Amino acid sequence: LEQKIRAFSDRLGSAQIALFFYAGHGIQVNGRNYLIPIDAKLAKAGDLSLDAIDIQVVLQQMESQPRVNLVFLDACRDNPLARSFASTLGASRSLAVGQGLATIQSAVGTMISFATQPDAVALDGTGRNSPFSSALIKYIVTPDVDISVVMRRVRSDVIAATAQRQVPWDHSSLTDAVVLVSTGKNANPAETTPAIQPAPPPRLPEVAAIPQPTPAPSAAVSIDATMLGSWSLVWKGAIDSYTGTISIEQKVSDNRFRGTLFLKKKSNGGTVQQQADITVTGDKVTVICSNPSTKGYNPDRFFLSRSGNTMSGTSKDTVGAVGQSIVFTKS
Repeated sequence: LEQKIRAFSDRLGSAQIALFFYAGHGIQVNGRNYLIPIDAKLAKAGDLSLDAIDIQVVLQQMESQPRVNLVFLDACRDNPLARSFASTLGASRSLAVGQGLATIQSAVGTMISFATQPDAVALDGTGRNSPFSSALIKYIVTPDVDISVVMRRVRSDVIAATAQRQVPWDHSSLTDAVVLVSTGKNANPAETTPAIQPAPPPRLPEVAAIPQPTPAPSAAVSIDATMLGSWSLVWKGAIDSYTGTISIEQKVSDNRFRGTLFLKKKSNGGTVQQQADITVTGDKVTVICSNPSTKGYNPDRFFLSRSGNTMSGTSKDTVGAVGQSIVFTKS
């Protein structure tokens, strides 16, 4: 794997776009993500730096020059090697092995797409490819479609294929639209710029950069307005199931809101009320809850994708357990 990454780096040259796809096992340790080659052993703590490859090493190579970088990681699956590695570290350890992959920060011009949300496990599926890889293969070659639209289609397919148990996630700092397969045609010629022909290396696709039109101020106000108000919820957690509501009452900044979450446990009817901080990035919504009674624990966290009056995704509760699904519906 190290040789493949070195060869990939050598081929980047002055390319205007670089695309890195990895499907296999990965591991999250102390908030950093590592790719695990098929011959890795990870028999002891010191083997991590010898056997695994920090994904930041790949990003450093890709981001060494200004270009469009696309990274696709289908490496959030259930990993027996990660569990065995965690067991070798003992009860008191300086290394903490997390579930799935952690969030990754990137330079401007980079989009990183994950098979599922941060700190969650993706499904392998029943066919040759996972649900995420299958959907990506299906849509990435669609002509004249921006990569952000491609990933929304991928997300929709995976959510449907996994009964909402898996929601693909991405972190993007792209500043222009990116079209991987361009026919030179566009429904609105005024929004099209000439196709960019990337320099070698081979296998890197031709890319058309299409500047995204600046939305009118009234559109932004409309989007903000639709977040405010009451949303009903159904949450199938790791241990119990809940119903309830979240009342989003206050806009704190351009993409942050504050509200109150009310939960009712299905098993015994117990209730809890929490404060909620909501962050909106495109169609992705993150909800982080706080409650003085849970001091010393992690907050409940919800990782959601929004479509109209519905937000759905998965959760991570106060003890770090990952729930199966949660759905919010605008009241």
